[in-house]
Amino acid sequence: MEFIVDKPGLQRMYIDFLKKAGYEPEIEAQGDIAFSHKNMWFCIEIYDEDLDFGRLCLMIETEFDEERIFYAYIAASEVSGSFKLTKSYIRNGNIKSDKQFIVFAIGFLLNHPDDFKKNLERMLDEMLGAYQEFNEVMKKIGTNEK
Repeated sequence: MEFIVDKPGLQRMYIDFLKKAGYEPEIEAQGDIAFSHKNMWFCIEIYDEDLDFGRLCLMIETEFDEERIFYAYIAASEVSGSFKLTKSYIRNGNIKSDKQFIVFAIGFLLNHPDDFKKNLERMLDEMLGAYQEFNEVMKKIGTNEK
């Protein structure tokens, strides 16, 4: 199998694989691949300047007041330190919105298309675990449990 070296080729590869795995992927306006897994939306980010690198993301849109945003940064930091692959951070929405996004992301190098195929389920499971851990930490620190 020849390795795909352009963005449209990578998009086709991800779309074909996700369809065969039972997902219903779609290409977003910026060229990323979005799909639903366990009622949550994930996306595969493709970088024009570095086609060997990709990032699987789960972004949860939310709104935090001033106190809870502080807790969210702490929870995101704890999650990033607790999981092997998943990094978590808080990202603000656009200027017109008070909403934030809790982002869970795994960066990966694509040496061969089979690398992604054999690791997708593991990455999805870890990200869902990170999301669950984030919520547990938020409950714990938000209620001052020790």
